[in-house]
Amino acid sequence: TILLIGEGNFSFARSIASRLESGTNIVATALDSEAVVKEKYSADAEDHIKEFRRLGGTVMFGIDGTKLKTYKQLRGKRFSHIVFNFPHTGSGDKDEGRNIILNQRLLLEFFNNVRELLTDGIAISDRPTKRGQVHVTLKSGKPYDMWKITKLARQCGLITLSAYPFKLTAYPGYEHRRTLGFKEGLSTDDNQEIRNKNPKVYVF
Repeated sequence: TILLIGEGNFSFARSIASRLESGTNIVATALDSEAVVKEKYSADAEDHIKEFRRLGGTVMFGIDGTKLKTYKQLRGKRFSHIVFNFPHTGSGDKDEGRNIILNQRLLLEFFNNVRELLTDGIAISDRPTKRGQVHVTLKSGKPYDMWKITKLARQCGLITLSAYPFKLTAYPGYEHRRTLGFKEGLSTDDNQEIRNKNPKVYVF
């Protein structure tokens, strides 16, 4: 059971569902409303959402990853994996120190919200379940290394299990998009922006 946070144009959700040949156990969420998602990411998002739903996936709009505990749609649900790819506040603040603080706050609030939604490893009807994992993908280098993600997770009671390279080849069709959407001159169609940043997946 997978919960995807901050999906953007939903290309990652579609890629995962296609790879698994089913989206039945996947819930993909976006902070924006459906109308804003389609405005930001044009027809790409519509196509990805349509195919993801065809594969059985569930789409939720207007879901803030820092307030997961407050949503009725998620109440009582448990996930084996909660995934947040390239979290960012989207702030255009050019003050690096303030930007770091804002994104650290984003991660702290996210981490503090996920624990109640993770499978807890307690046997259900004599069937053991694994403890749930949180996967967060970040670019490497400055300023992302300065966010100190493993330290933030530890502050929220999470244990770092591993970190490994985010391999684009594992997710055919995935298209990285900035929080602000597609912008000519800033965004690229071929994931060049993240390919050059050696992204890592941190597992907690």
